[in-house]
Amino acid sequence: MVVRLLLGFLRLLSHSVVTLLRLCVLAVRTRIGFVTLALFCVYLAAGGCGGASLRIGTFNVREFGTRTDLVRLTELLSEADPDVMAMQEIQRPDLMPHLVALLSERSGRRYQAVLSACGGKRTMHVGFLYDTERVHLDQMQEFPELRDDRGGSCSIGARAGLLGVFSTNRWWSKKRYSLLTVHFPAGAQPVQVRERQTFWARALQIATRIRDGGQGRVLVLGDVNSTGYRDNSYRERDAIHDAVARAGFRVLTPNLGCTEYFQPEGRSSFMPSHLDHIVGGTEVTSTAPARVLGFCETLRCAPTQAMPSDYEAVSDHCPVLLTIK
Repeated sequence: MVVRLLLGFLRLLSHSVVTLLRLCVLAVRTRIGFVTLALFCVYLAAGGCGGASLRIGTFNVREFGTRTDLVRLTELLSEADPDVMAMQEIQRPDLMPHLVALLSERSGRRYQAVLSACGGKRTMHVGFLYDTERVHLDQMQEFPELRDDRGGSCSIGARAGLLGVFSTNRWWSKKRYSLLTVHFPAGAQPVQVRERQTFWARALQIATRIRDGGQGRVLVLGDVNSTGYRDNSYRERDAIHDAVARAGFRVLTPNLGCTEYFQPEGRSSFMPSHLDHIVGGTEVTSTAPARVLGFCETLRCAPTQAMPSDYEAVSDHCPVLLTIK
């Protein structure tokens, strides 16, 4: 019973007040309430209330739809255990409620999903999965073609950006995070690399406006299709870091190694690529370096002759996770 109580206390370190109430009830029922109180006092003395963290991530679920193995995707998301997960390439928004139900049942969390109305010319929507017991969605704003001037097309141009403003469900230390999920144009040719620089400028303009408006914890996250990031081809990595730094932000995912695999034309092997990133302002503090999960972690971002089944069943991308304060 003591072990059970201690496990409950550990979960308190990262979850909501609801868990605390359940833990207190358990303590009273087992007549060892003083243990709970002692542990909680230590927690408070260590500054636990002010130091609670948020687990965010991004995941491009390639052409999410009827071909997606929803059961396996649910397993991957449950293993990632995010509080908020940005998602890209949602081509079948009508299937998201089913995914949310499966994930909530498997994880024991209460997830909800919100998606962009615009999908661009390839009907690829972006959105968020979030745990309603951990965060509250305060505000949502869509940017067709990632434009901040209301001039973007919803259906014939590039993908939209979606801003979600989330506040933590902690009465003692409520924090707000403005998350802008994006999906930049793909391609490895110089003209496509230059096009992505335009989209970086658009995303950072939106993020800067939000930050300057008083919302300090601003992040941009998603599939930026940075095909030249690993080897700095066409100086794409340099261009990204320069643009981000000029705007007063930081790339929080520089050392992941990879986030996606692809098979070059005429090659039998599969090669790693670093396409997905999280960018944050100076008020965003990470508690540990970002991580990449799934087969990217398993393969350690090394070339391979054969891909795991998730590559075909779920996505060529891997979940990226970051814990922030």
